[in-house]
Formats: sequence, C-alpha cells, structure tokens
Amino acid sequence: MTGSDRRLDLSGKRLVVIVNRKSGKRDGPSAEQVLREKLAPKVGSFDLRIIDKGRDITRTAQAAVRDGADIVAVLGGDGTQTAVAGVLAGTDVAMAVLPTGTFNYFAREIGVGESWGEALEALLDGELAKVSVGEVNGRVFSTTPVSAPIPRSSKSARAITNAGAARGSGPIGRFWSRSRICDGRCISR
Repeated sequence: MTGSDRRLDLSGKRLVVIVNRKSGKRDGPSAEQVLREKLAPKVGSFDLRIIDKGRDITRTAQAAVRDGADIVAVLGGDGTQTAVAGVLAGTDVAMAVLPTGTFNYFAREIGVGESWGEALEALLDGELAKVSVGEVNGRVFSTTPVSAPIPRSSKSARAITNAGAARGSGPIGRFWSRSRICDGRCISR
C-alpha cells in the first residue's frame, strides 16, 4: 500500500456490491441481508448484484462501471477480487474487498481483515488508499504472484495455511509476504 489518501465518506456515493455466491463458506445470517442492512442506510445509492457463475464476474463489474458506481464492494475469494480489480484498474471507481475465500491474500495484504465481517467494518470506517497492480500477458492481477504448486483441495490449502507457510514463515510464505501488488483505489483500515 502506498499510503492513505483520504477518509472515506460513503454518504452520497453510488455503491455496487457484487456477491459471488459460489465463493467460500458463510455461516450465520445471509450475507446479502447483512450487507443491505449495514450499507444501504450509509450510502446515496445501494445496488446488490448476485452472481452464481464465474464467467459473470467481469461482465458484472464492467456493468457497475458503466452504471456510474463510485465504489464496487466485492464479496468473494481472491479469484473474484482479482477479476473485479482487473476491470476497475485505471478507472476512478474504488474497490472494497469483502473476503470469503480460502486464503484471502489480498484482503490480508491491504489490512481489511480475513473475514467479510471484518472487512465490512473497514468499509464503514475506512480510508481510501491507492495500491498497485501488476499485469502479465495482458491480465491485471491484484494479489501476490505465486511460482509454486497450489493445493487443489481446500483441505490441503487449509493445512498449508495452518502450518504457517501462507503467513510468511516458510520460503514460499516469505516470497508472498514481500510481494505487494494492486493498482487502483482500495478501501483499507
């Protein structure tokens, strides 16, 4: 992160929330219900967009930009976050990260917490900060590049996380910890 630019004032902002229902596990009340209850009264315009298919992520983010969103909040894992960040990079639209994935690297990297509930609080009481993105072969990415095998199952992924490798204690973790990436504006604490 390159530093805080300003405190975020949500009043009067057009907020589009993209929810990827296929991403991660969410216990308790409906995420959509909680997001609507907590965010709608705080913004000028609230628009909740649900996606059930990965191919709809980019198209939904592009529509949010076309529709004049000031902020796009994204409830999903790192893949969903990366796809939306790729659309928003180079625009004036800010992005709020609401993580629901297995690793949630990007959310941890920008300091909004590891759960969507923590990140929601950061959105309600956060700052607008500029972050950098990278581009490889025409694809924008907003999270740490990895040059190592990634576990195919969530169980294996959790084992690596629990062992500490993903948190910076092993050689791969140290590489991940030193690599900071994303371009655009993101909401952080």
